[in-house]
Amino acid sequence: MRKVAIGILAILSSFWISSLQAEEFVEGKHYRLLEKPLPVVLEQGKKVAVWEYFSYLCGHCFTFEGPVTSWAAKQAPEVQFEQVPAVFNSAMLPGAQTYYALQLMGVDKDHRVSQGIYDSIHLSKAPAKNLAQYTTLVSKYGVDGDSFEKMANSFAVNIKVNQAKTATFNARLEGTPSVLVAGKYMVISNNYVPGHQAVLAVVDQLIARELAK
Repeated sequence: MRKVAIGILAILSSFWISSLQAEEFVEGKHYRLLEKPLPVVLEQGKKVAVWEYFSYLCGHCFTFEGPVTSWAAKQAPEVQFEQVPAVFNSAMLPGAQTYYALQLMGVDKDHRVSQGIYDSIHLSKAPAKNLAQYTTLVSKYGVDGDSFEKMANSFAVNIKVNQAKTATFNARLEGTPSVLVAGKYMVISNNYVPGHQAVLAVVDQLIARELAK
């Protein structure tokens, strides 16, 4: 049933994208312009930063993970893609700790562990309310539990999580998944942007706009 629903949404999104190929996406409908742009640190050679705000607990983020990671792998070298765990409240802290621990350990470069976490939570209904439960999840995918917990509770991860909290608050985030382009254009699925592929189509145009400057 989930695959059927995703397939229908993809068809509708493709239909929407085709119908607007000649039209510019506009502020207030297809994206929101932040009143105060967020500071972005670009790596050498990069020109445009793209952040995906997400949460492992979010069902829409679960279905967006495949499309957005495939999209990111096809981007031009000038595009810097990052995932930012949204932190609205304390319930989202363990997920943020988990994400950054995996990144700093270098064990999720292919997104296999993150996809496994999503699958466990949304398909197998595994609990993910605290760090101990996330440790159980990542251990299923070959991550050493003791090393993971040590990293998740480290000073380095704490800094990353605090930065994610600030980035969530300062972006006035309305929900997940949301995509921020160049620290100032926020794109989220809505009546004007119906579905994941539609979101990425708007993001593509905003990237092109920035690269053309």
